[in-house]
Amino acid sequence: MSFSINQFIDTLNAKFENLSVDYQELDYNGKIPVFFVRSKSLEDLTADWIKLVDVIAFDFQSQLTDEFQIWNIYIFFIRPAGIEDMVNYNSLKLKIENDTFSSRKILVEDMENDVIINEHIVNGNVHFSVDQVAPAAVTFDANPILWSILEVKTLKKQKMTAEASSAFEELLKQLKTPRP
Repeated sequence: MSFSINQFIDTLNAKFENLSVDYQELDYNGKIPVFFVRSKSLEDLTADWIKLVDVIAFDFQSQLTDEFQIWNIYIFFIRPAGIEDMVNYNSLKLKIENDTFSSRKILVEDMENDVIINEHIVNGNVHFSVDQVAPAAVTFDANPILWSILEVKTLKKQKMTAEASSAFEELLKQLKTPRP
């Protein structure tokens, strides 16, 4: 069975009657799938955003074969007009934007899709030249105390290992010891 994005969007709009879903594929160093979700009320968005994300993950993302696309899906939830309950809005914004399942999710003000993409993906509003961001010459001198402790340790990028813990304890002890 071939996958049609237009059929998928139609299915989403039929399934989530209180939401309006639009799609755009951005070509920016690879194809980036971008979904735009509009709702009439904060209640509708609160009730359906998790279910919508799940459907996009299971029915859309799972069909992708390009790693770049899989890891660069954006879902923009457009703030409904006339929200007066800012406490619940801010709470929902925090939940949506801190949800790490499947995609990048951002709650934005209502504006044109191209403006949203420009502000949140391509950063088209940032203009600078290479001269402006050239790093200054920096020299690095290793701290001899730190180096003597850490040079024989293997620290892994995971939970605190026994070696990392002992290195930390030794470092604290060395730093607390008065020096002449």
